[in-house]
Amino acid sequence: MTIRKTVFCLAFSAIAVQASAQINFTGSYTEDFDTLLNTGSANAWTDNSTLSGWYLRRVNDVNTVLTQQYNANDGGSNAGALNSYGTSGSTERAIGSVASGSVEHLAYGVRLTNNTGGVINEFTLSYTGEQWRDGNNLTQHSLLFSYKIGGTNIGEDQQTAGGTVGYSADPTYTRFAGLDFTGPIATSVAGPLDGNLSANQAAISNTVTGLTWNPGEDLWIRWVDLNDVGNDHGLAVDNLEFTANPVPEPGSMIALAMGGLGLLARRRRKA
Repeated sequence: MTIRKTVFCLAFSAIAVQASAQINFTGSYTEDFDTLLNTGSANAWTDNSTLSGWYLRRVNDVNTVLTQQYNANDGGSNAGALNSYGTSGSTERAIGSVASGSVEHLAYGVRLTNNTGGVINEFTLSYTGEQWRDGNNLTQHSLLFSYKIGGTNIGEDQQTAGGTVGYSADPTYTRFAGLDFTGPIATSVAGPLDGNLSANQAAISNTVTGLTWNPGEDLWIRWVDLNDVGNDHGLAVDNLEFTANPVPEPGSMIALAMGGLGLLARRRRKA
């Protein structure tokens, strides 16, 4: 192998390693979660591998971080867990959870690196919120959305035993309630729901503004599922779409304006 080829291969390998670190965002990103397993329990979860760019944190009632794993679930199980939700045997999946006393709360989300070449000041996120279980609780429950720029993990939230009392959000994250999902079903009848039915879901979409997401920086978006008082409902995220565009640099805006003036002048001369 020539020296030139060796250098090229090493450089390519370095790029490949960097590219696998998280989602390299260039303007849009989608995820339908259909690669999650549709069978089995205690399936191994590996950050940034089970789902490229996605991370998980599971904590029990004494704030111990638990084994990274997830279950395939059609809503029939009320066990505290991260779940691959869907009808039995179907490859159409959603990512979701049930919080409980043994799995006090969960945080899961995606890490995106700004590779657009410019500063991003806002993003738009759309997804389908799905409810896959009615937990026999008359109170509606929510997946809580938040985001942050920078950092190396999904978050360090803490929660004391006994539900949401004592919960302290990671101060590095910014809460944005406009992208929460609140399950529509809250009855005294425990049991599975079909989250693919319109009655058991909601279309969520909103734009977050006021960012300074620089080129090369990571943006984390995530949902936190708290252990609510009483039996928890099973909630999920599906069909995620994330879009953002960099702010044009001043030089680009001037060049565009000058080009427009030049075109107008040529049209006037022709007239």
